[in-house]
Amino acid sequence: MAFFSSQTAVAQQAAAAPPAHDTPYIVGPNKVRLHDIATLALPAGEIFVPEKMGKKIMRRMGNYMDSSFMGLVIPEDRHAVWFVVLEYNDAGFVRDNEGKNIDPAKILKELREAVKEDNEQRKADGKREMQIVGWIEPPHYDAGKHHLIWSLEAHDAGVTINPETDTVNYKTYALGRYGYISMDLVTFKDRVDTDKKVVGTLLSNLTYNAGKRYKDFNAKTDKIAEYGLLALIGGIAAKKIGLIAMIVLFMAKSAKAVMLAAAAGVAYIKRRLGRKKDGDNA
Repeated sequence: MAFFSSQTAVAQQAAAAPPAHDTPYIVGPNKVRLHDIATLALPAGEIFVPEKMGKKIMRRMGNYMDSSFMGLVIPEDRHAVWFVVLEYNDAGFVRDNEGKNIDPAKILKELREAVKEDNEQRKADGKREMQIVGWIEPPHYDAGKHHLIWSLEAHDAGVTINPETDTVNYKTYALGRYGYISMDLVTFKDRVDTDKKVVGTLLSNLTYNAGKRYKDFNAKTDKIAEYGLLALIGGIAAKKIGLIAMIVLFMAKSAKAVMLAAAAGVAYIKRRLGRKKDGDNA
């Protein structure tokens, strides 16, 4: 997946984009309605960029988002280098009984074995092999809040990793009655311990609407997902939702994505905020 190599170029394109009047950005602190599914209490210092503008920003990085995309959260501080991708998957009610027995070592072993098998095909196709390094955050599930968190380090084999310039995905999920919302933090590897607090707060500030909550599930009428909780982590998911699709998505949101997204999103939003303030003072 190709990314723009110039931070300035992306910022200029974002600044030139027309405003999305039907889906304006929201500056925190504020309440963000995520369709008719949930509400997000957006903290101060953060900006929510809805679907229309959010897709433009992601597209300029080479990430084409589908209908599951809900928007982006970016920092108001132009010097901060992270962003959060929000998506909703209406797969159905995901049973979480597997959350009691999550075995990170076992899942990692299965994922590595699956990648090893796939690398044979990648080699035959003339593509670079992949490498699973290990957990940045071992998977863990909060049964009371129905929250799942994990982060995996993966990259092309033979590539030298620089924690100050290479990015990772820190993945969080909030289960609901009809599916789940994922909030995927993208940041530099050496910033994970600090920046994961951002998405942790967002996860805590997310509330499903009445009737859409996990506890509202009706076994007689509601659709049940074809996979369980482990399928959202990685290892077991390889057999159910496709390892390559999952890993490609993981990799697609990395590699310079943090700086480019921050530049594009903040540059555009800041310009819009500036115009608004000028108009207020006129």
